[in-house]
Amino acid sequence: AEIVRSRSRDAAAIMTPVLAGIATVLFVAVPLLMAVVNFDDHDRSGRYVAGEYAYNMLMSVEDNAVLLTNGDNDTFPLWYLQEVEGVRQDVRVANLSLMNTPWYVKQLKNQPSRTSEPLSISMPDEQISQLEVGPWVPREITLPVNKDRILKRTEVAVSIEDSALIESPMRWTLQGRPYALDNSFNLLYGADQVVFNMLLTNAQQDWKRPLYFAVTVSPDGQLDLQNYFQLEGQAYRVVPIRHEERLGRIVPGITAERLRRFRFTGLADPDVYFDENIRRMVDNYRNVFSHTAERMAEEGQVEEARELLTWFHEQVPFETIPGDERSFMFMAEAFRAVGDEQTSLEVYRKAEPIVLHRLAQASTQRDLEFAAYFVESIRATYVQAREFELASSFMTRIGEVLGDSSFAMSPEELETQYDAAMRNVDSDLPDSTNP
Repeated sequence: AEIVRSRSRDAAAIMTPVLAGIATVLFVAVPLLMAVVNFDDHDRSGRYVAGEYAYNMLMSVEDNAVLLTNGDNDTFPLWYLQEVEGVRQDVRVANLSLMNTPWYVKQLKNQPSRTSEPLSISMPDEQISQLEVGPWVPREITLPVNKDRILKRTEVAVSIEDSALIESPMRWTLQGRPYALDNSFNLLYGADQVVFNMLLTNAQQDWKRPLYFAVTVSPDGQLDLQNYFQLEGQAYRVVPIRHEERLGRIVPGITAERLRRFRFTGLADPDVYFDENIRRMVDNYRNVFSHTAERMAEEGQVEEARELLTWFHEQVPFETIPGDERSFMFMAEAFRAVGDEQTSLEVYRKAEPIVLHRLAQASTQRDLEFAAYFVESIRATYVQAREFELASSFMTRIGEVLGDSSFAMSPEELETQYDAAMRNVDSDLPDSTNP
């Protein structure tokens, strides 16, 4: 028995440091393994997106502007730049989420901020104290517009050439936020009521202060003003000129000048990690730049539009900031509009894998139609550019995805088909020599 106890003590004496060593190794190895595996996903070195996004938004607006923002990500970085780095302290950044609280609205109304004056809010403090969600029956709203005075105010940014486009008064239907199932009434949040009051008060003061919605503000918070938005970078200015533009009215001399101020530090660096949220946020820049370039080209500023678009494409390449189908199409079409056919085709080629993946994953008729739209856009572009090799390769891949080899066509077949179609179009045109 004594021999057994002695051996047990010896074994314990040996195992204790061994077990301690194993525990130490595990204690160190587990966090070390987590650090090695997850380091790339959490490495923030070289990433300046938050500060640059805020800077670009502040650079989008006119002097002494009111900039309505949506939430944390489009507000706090702007406040940091203003308060810590002294950037654009003339701009009043007003957060719509906080604007549902009376104390914040009173601050905006009664207190200046740096070089920014209090906001034009005519609601009495007693009314502000009772601010709450209220019912709203959709109806037409009018804002006073004195054309002569507005044309003398640079803050409104309406040129003499556009004077005939000014609405006097400005009229639009304020629907409110959907609520009742029978559409008998909707809602206006406290922030909606305050912004509406600001619009009305500012209009009564001859639109003396530029008022903008950040592009990050959701449509529900835009008071149905989209047809009066003037896109000036990362912000929409409310201007009494109605339009039907999807992304806002473009004034080439203003919008392009704003965009040239933008900074995109590090976005072309392949060694910087950008997570999905960052990539999606930065991808939105492409909508703004492509829309602006197309409208500039339509106004005859083709060379300026091409320079602007090319510079942006170099600063925010698809290789580091991937896009979705829409942003690829927008950029490709913008390059076509400015006469850069080669870059347009390159962008379309980069879009192929994304579009084909969308086609392969389509599970409903709506998904299939959505994917088919982009597929046809790419195919038609290749054919119209007489890039029959590209079109043939793309159609072969479409057939592989769908499991249908009938989609495959040789370059020669595509060329013959296209030339025949063009001859038919020409034959249908009226003969100008035969009245």
